[in-house]
Order: sequence, then C-alpha cells, then structure tokens
Amino acid sequence: MGMIDSYPKKPPFFSGSKLSCSKVCLMLYAGEVPCGCSEHVGRTIINDVYTADVETIFQLLFTDANFFRDFLMARNTINIDIGEWQEQTDSSKLRDLNYTVALNYSFGPKFSPTTEHQVYSSSGQPGLKHLVHTEVMNRNIPYAETFFVSCQYCMTRVAHDKMRLRITANINYRKSCWGVVKNLIEKNAGDGLRSYYNHLDSFLKEHLASHPAHCRTKHRRKRQRHGPRLRHRKTAQPAPSPPSPTHHQPTSHFGG
Repeated sequence: MGMIDSYPKKPPFFSGSKLSCSKVCLMLYAGEVPCGCSEHVGRTIINDVYTADVETIFQLLFTDANFFRDFLMARNTINIDIGEWQEQTDSSKLRDLNYTVALNYSFGPKFSPTTEHQVYSSSGQPGLKHLVHTEVMNRNIPYAETFFVSCQYCMTRVAHDKMRLRITANINYRKSCWGVVKNLIEKNAGDGLRSYYNHLDSFLKEHLASHPAHCRTKHRRKRQRHGPRLRHRKTAQPAPSPPSPTHHQPTSHFGG
C-alpha cells in the first residue's frame, strides 16, 4: 500500500477564521451533517459511510498524499502530475491534475493522456464537510472531443470517527452526436466509472483497515502521554523476625 500517510491537523489552505467557525459548528451538530447540495446530478457511484473522520478522507483524496498516488499507480496510471490548490476571489479553490491512464480496449489506443480539473467549493467547512467538483477530459480515445465526465464529491461528518462519501457522476456532451455513438460513449464511460470507483472504494477501505483513523490515533497518543494506569497490588508483608534475647523490645504505640 506504500508509505503510511501523515495526517496534519488541517489542510494547509484553510484560514484561521474558517477553522474557528467550524469548531463552533462542531459543537452544534450532534448527528450527520448535510452536504447542502440542492441536487445531485447524474448517477450515484458511491454513497457509503467510512470509519474515519471527514478530514482524513479529504486529505487522502484531495492532497498530494501517498495514498492517492499509490491508487493511481495500482491502476497502471503513469505521468502523474498533481497541481497545487489555488485560491480564487470567491474563496473557492482550483487545481489541475494531469496523468496518463491505461486503456483496456482489445484494439486501438492503449493509453489516454488525461486532464482532471478540480474545484473545491467555498461552502466547505473543516471538520464538517468538503465538496469538490471534478471534470475529466480524456484524449486519444474515440470521440474524445465529444464529451467529458463530471463528478461531485460530497464528504460529510457522521460522527467524530465516521464520515459519508457520496460521489455522483455525469456524462456531459460538448456537441450533438448520433444515437449509436452516444450509446457507445455511455457504455464505455459507464464501465470506466464503475471500474474506477469500485477500485477506489475497496482501496480506501483496505487502507483505513490497515491504518487506524486519525482520531483514534490521536486518542491513543493522548492516553500514552498520561502514561499507563498502574494497579496497586497488596504485597505480603515479611514475617517479623524473632526477638533477640540480648535486646529489650520496645512497647507498642497502642496499649492493650
């Protein structure tokens, strides 16, 4: 699975004011946090609860973490270039990823250079929810200029050590095309989405099972700082030695 990822306390691009606001909101939310989306367009690919806090999942998927690179390489993806997040005037953040994916076509191209454009929503709140919209453009495949795939990632807090990951995907068309071509695109793109996200789901669950969630690790470290609890055990007192015939014994402090 690669190197164990370190989990910083917060992603580096969150401002102090936003973190302070989220700390207050954390005290107000006792149950699952809604993502706030008015609708989820397209097909639902993943909608599951994971044993991890929302920050851990966000950092695994949307920072330049060992986990995400390991996942891409497990899919025979090469030429991986992950850009830095750039803050916009509306407080959203953008970054681009470039990589080359392996294709499973029986004939035709075997690799496709790919660009993925990611937008982090300004409505995200550290510790509560993160929303990321992605658009993926493939090249060197049939009808590549005709369509692109968009996905919406909604990461929301369920409990202190549980979060929900909901991913919806949609196939968008840049130009009109014949019905038979559209059916071919829908089939191939749909198969690709299922393959990618089924692999991501299993890869993520395997990683979380082998690497305890950040909140649990933090709890254990806190216990270790205080040191282990020691149980006081009563030990048997040694039997008094017999009185010496040459010395006078002192009287007890408690008279009979």
